[in-house]
Amino acid sequence: MDGISFHHESVNDVANETSTMRRASLAAGALLVCSAVSAMAQTSAVDRFVPAASLGDTVARCERVSPKLLKPGEQGYVLMFEGADSARRTVTGVWNAAGHLDTYTDSRGDLRGAPTPAARRGVRTTIAIDFPHKRAVLLNESHGQTRAAVLTTAAIALDAKHLGSPRSLLARLHAQCGAPPLSP
Repeated sequence: MDGISFHHESVNDVANETSTMRRASLAAGALLVCSAVSAMAQTSAVDRFVPAASLGDTVARCERVSPKLLKPGEQGYVLMFEGADSARRTVTGVWNAAGHLDTYTDSRGDLRGAPTPAARRGVRTTIAIDFPHKRAVLLNESHGQTRAAVLTTAAIALDAKHLGSPRSLLARLHAQCGAPPLSP
């Protein structure tokens, strides 16, 4: 395991994060099927999206994603930010065997997963970027219900500063955690 220890809570957090990314990817696929949106409309929708949960990018600890949760050859890194009560933020990047960034996920707010029923979970914002498919989905959820969803391109989401600057957080994953540099 490369001399890296994995904490039970962290593996569960990353498993929840992976599950969130899958849900976001499915939502993005469904939105793609339902509508064709022009680049200008995508930019406008992203500009109007306001993350419902915010937790600053202050002090964070780094962790590697457990190889059990990845495909062969993939590498995953996580920045974990702690907040008050159940509010937290995790920023995850997964690179493929060729060293290219596949996915970026920024989840913040109430990140509790099972066994906490969805109806008892608070506000959560997820920004998920799928680089191979060049798409991103932005979600606000509360008590298990989607409150806002926006589909856009990976390029637009990557540089949207009001989303918490995914590009800057990927640079931080590289600098602080030893993740590969951004190369989607």
